[in-house]
Amino acid sequence: MVKAMRYDLLVLIGVTLSLCTGCIAPESIEVERGENPPIHMSFEAPTLDRSEDGGATFNLKQHLSEGPSLVLWVGAGCSGCHDWTELIRATMDEGGFNSTNISVVSVHRWALFETTEDVMETFADDTNTSYYTPWTEVERGENPPIHMFFEAPTLDRSEDGGATFNLKQHLSEGPSLVLWVGAGCSGCHDWTELIRATMDEGGFNSTNISVVSVHRWALFETTEDVMETFADDTNTSYYTPWTVVVPEVDTPTYEFETGVDTGYPLYEAYGNPSTPTLQLIDESGAIVWQSKTYWANETVLEEALLFFD
Repeated sequence: MVKAMRYDLLVLIGVTLSLCTGCIAPESIEVERGENPPIHMSFEAPTLDRSEDGGATFNLKQHLSEGPSLVLWVGAGCSGCHDWTELIRATMDEGGFNSTNISVVSVHRWALFETTEDVMETFADDTNTSYYTPWTEVERGENPPIHMFFEAPTLDRSEDGGATFNLKQHLSEGPSLVLWVGAGCSGCHDWTELIRATMDEGGFNSTNISVVSVHRWALFETTEDVMETFADDTNTSYYTPWTVVVPEVDTPTYEFETGVDTGYPLYEAYGNPSTPTLQLIDESGAIVWQSKTYWANETVLEEALLFFD
């Protein structure tokens, strides 16, 4: 029985790990991503914060410094997850991990449908002889934090101020009006034109609010689509003389003060905004005003610009 159990476990290790340090499927508001995720990745997220978890925050890169890791993606209501948890724990108890430096980490997969409490009740109860998980259990908060930031690529023009945009660094100079855009979105073109015209007419001279456009539809539009639409200064309608950010679909977000990964990808963290959406973000990383008005409206823009007065 033990041999069969160990054989099953070795098969899982071979398929999931390939002993490739840092190689793990990604977790996951504009966004452009590469054709494929990078091979070598890390993530940081909250745990259940038990003694077994080794702290309130799990950092994969730090964890891998002690050896490879076997990641078990789980759901509280998943019978197969319970079965794998029982087999791995039994194998540990019988010494099956004694000759290897491979550790085990369970990562909750279904945050949209199950709560932290569900995970805690299923895997954290040491009186539960079937599902109890005596290794790190990674979890994310029930909701994204109010104060957060992200870092992502830009179109890398002179107007973008560099190849990488960091919202926290950007906010150190004042609040930011974020315009979520799509290359094929007529309302986005209209808002871009109005904001640029307002800038040209001095409408931003009395405020320290900056503007950032963030691409929203990376699954359907390419970076080239964004570049052709918003980066051509001969395009008198859509040309964007401020930063255009093109993050990836799985771009992480971070707690503003601690820098800890929130567990929420960019789109989801900022409410899966439709386009166009305008969000005013204050200097502490909080969304303080929002408008989903489709066609550009001078009154709505003035409301945003006067928000802090």
